[in-house]
Amino acid sequence: MFYLSQTLAASAIVGSLLFVAMEVRSSNQVSRHRIVEELLADYRDMRMGMASNADVARAWLSGLRDFAGLDPVDKARFS
Repeated sequence: MFYLSQTLAASAIVGSLLFVAMEVRSSNQVSRHRIVEELLADYRDMRMGMASNADVARAWLSGLRDFAGLDPVDKARFS
């Protein structure tokens, strides 16, 4: 009876550890997915800002070509 109870306790511990591992993995996947969605939203907002404002788009393209050649205002817009 003693060995049977010890075997059941050990299998319950292993089962609970497997459950915790699965939950941590699932939580990490959800966290990664949320981060990617936030980054895509930020990128979309940046692109919409450039599409709606020609000065910002000009500063962005000029900064990609020659950042050192930008004036301070355009450097702030690029950043």
